Amino acid sequence: MEETGMIELTETSVIERTQGLMASELDDEIVMLNVQRGNYYGLSGVAKRIWEHLDSPKSIGDVCQLLQAEFEVEPAQCIKDVLGFVEQMISENMVRVAE
Repeated sequence: MEETGMIELTETSVIERTQGLMASELDDEIVMLNVQRGNYYGLSGVAKRIWEHLDSPKSIGDVCQLLQAEFEVEPAQCIKDVLGFVEQMISENMVRVAE
């Protein structure tokens, strides 16, 4: 299990997009601006699909189920990869654990 700050992320952790991000689709990529930090991000491939699936709060397990329906990935590998990506997104203040 991964740990981010004081929050332990598991496949039952519900995550949601952080408010205050400006996002736009450009070709096969989502380009975002974190207004608070002044940082730009580009998401493509699986990262883009994770972001799109977070249009409403979802558990990490639910995100993995959706990804497994689209991509060939083993459940354990999907959980590991999504947890790692979500940790990065949390550290960049792009998503947060829902309350």
